[in-house]
Amino acid sequence: MSPRLRINGPSSTNASAAIIVVLASVAAQNGYRVCEPVKIDFADELQTYRERSVKAEFERLSAAWQKATSHLSAPEDVAINEHYQRIIGMGGPAVPFILADLEREPKDWFWALHMITGESPFSPEDAGDIDAMSAGWISWGKSQGLLA
Repeated sequence: MSPRLRINGPSSTNASAAIIVVLASVAAQNGYRVCEPVKIDFADELQTYRERSVKAEFERLSAAWQKATSHLSAPEDVAINEHYQRIIGMGGPAVPFILADLEREPKDWFWALHMITGESPFSPEDAGDIDAMSAGWISWGKSQGLLA
């Protein structure tokens, strides 16, 4: 009786299918009988990993941004900081973390939120009022399901 080799993994993509075919061929050449592949769905684990990665990167960049700009008073100087710009570059996945940070303590996240979302959820009269602008963004985040 020949030894058995079970090939595990997703086979939904051409690359995965090609790898499985190559492994099956090599296994057969070495005397293994190849069983049917078992499909494993890693989607939930991958999503959790991505969320943790985005959160960790956001927290790292946010801390560096705050450290580098805590002594600055001009909003444009705060917003042009490279760490702040990299947070903007993270795009939509950063928005829930920005909103949660804003909810904990009002900070000048308004330019980043506007650039990422295209929104300005506060009245023009509230421009410059950090508490009113924060409240507008927090309300918007809740209405979008991004904050509890």
